[in-house]
Amino acid sequence: MSDTDSFIEEVSEEMRRDRLYGYMRRYGWIAVLAILSLVGGAAWNEYSKSQARAKAQSAGNAILAALEADDPQERVKSLEALQSEDITEGAKAVVSLMQAAEQSAGDDPAGAHNALGRGQEEISWHVNLHRRFTQRDWQRARGQTDPQYGQSRNQ
Repeated sequence: MSDTDSFIEEVSEEMRRDRLYGYMRRYGWIAVLAILSLVGGAAWNEYSKSQARAKAQSAGNAILAALEADDPQERVKSLEALQSEDITEGAKAVVSLMQAAEQSAGDDPAGAHNALGRGQEEISWHVNLHRRFTQRDWQRARGQTDPQYGQSRNQ
């Protein structure tokens, strides 16, 4: 290999390196921003999960504490107090069903009926929502209806 070939290769390599550094200076902030947003999104996801877990654990502890009372009427009152606390809708449905069970054990059928109705409303909302989405997804998969207009797409 001659000196001119090695010189040309060295210059070509330097030009490629300079072009690469130019691109890194020009577009490097995009890569840094993407990495920071990915790390920030993962951190927010973990924070949200830990907050939801802590909320569920505190609701479970409150339910267990409410059920530790000896008198059924005290348990009913403490379960009733849990309804107004900041707990998830699923936990409220469970508390309503437990309250109905305690009231029926304490010979209060009217209160048990009311609590059971409240629990049924909270549970039926979730069931209806699930049923509506699964029915729509089934219709979409079979190509029966257009979800936006409710018409058949095959016509």
